[in-house]
Amino acid sequence: MMITKRAQWRLRLFFTLVAITSMGGPLYASLFGAPFDSFVFPGNMLPSLIGGAVFWGFEILWVPSRRGRFVRHLPFIWAVLVRVVLVSVIVTILAPVANLYFNGVFDPLFSFKLGPSIYLFVSSIVFILYSISQVVRIIGPRVMANIIFGRYHRPRREDRVFLFLDIKGSTALSEELGDIGVQEMIARFFADISEPILEWGGEVHRYIGDEVVIMWTLHHGIKNANCLRCCFAIQDHIKDRAPYYQQVFGTVPEFRIGLHGGTVVAAQCGDIKQEIVFFGDTINTAARIEQYCKEANRELLISDDLYDKLPESNDWSVEPIGSVLLRGRRHKTGLIAVSKN
Repeated sequence: MMITKRAQWRLRLFFTLVAITSMGGPLYASLFGAPFDSFVFPGNMLPSLIGGAVFWGFEILWVPSRRGRFVRHLPFIWAVLVRVVLVSVIVTILAPVANLYFNGVFDPLFSFKLGPSIYLFVSSIVFILYSISQVVRIIGPRVMANIIFGRYHRPRREDRVFLFLDIKGSTALSEELGDIGVQEMIARFFADISEPILEWGGEVHRYIGDEVVIMWTLHHGIKNANCLRCCFAIQDHIKDRAPYYQQVFGTVPEFRIGLHGGTVVAAQCGDIKQEIVFFGDTINTAARIEQYCKEANRELLISDDLYDKLPESNDWSVEPIGSVLLRGRRHKTGLIAVSKN
């Protein structure tokens, strides 16, 4: 069975956090003394390794699943409380088992005899790692890495491909589903398209209301036509999910996509909230192409400049739209409508 890119990302994160958590045993022993007679390195990694596997299995593998949906929707304070309770249960069960393994003595109250230090220590480690993982999820792993290493501390030129995707008729959907209902559908839509975005190497730049901006470096975007194949993958995935949307929301979201590539200037902006921002004609043109989809009555438009860079393939059909003057631009842009065969 083929593992998706999204599943691979989760597994990498899971094993990374479990490996970090496994060092909790040696750290605890150095700070508070060994709680077991045989609690020596590397054996002292075993309890925290098992505990970390259980906790991060819950956090990374179970919570994002359908069964973990109710945990994802909990208010922050309740979400934290659930994890504190889980950590306490893990420590309470694991400490007597570890004592039996190391010393051959099973004492069901052993964790309480260690005192509150063990609970506070484990909860602190989990809280720190959980907080970092949430920050990474909010701003994205690549953005966080770029901020940490100062890649965009000074503006720099880059060649990028931008994909603008906008959900059709959001105003009408708001009237039909209500503000809360349409927001739930948009959130579900953005979650669903994460799979094809990751599968074809895209990176979510930002969400803007009912619009999402996806990007690649120019090299990776045109390689194997990843940017275009991502569009088809999104269309196919939403088509497969149509029965779900029809059942839950009474409608299936439709959308328009615009693609363009070229040179932009990237820079790190902000003070109390930082992000990587891209400036230049390329990203503005990509946005205008997506907006022109409505006027051209097409679902997917790509600039001919970008299309000429893609490898040839029989997997799709093209229809030249011609050179058009996009809103806010002085010069005409050649556009091509593309559909999957």
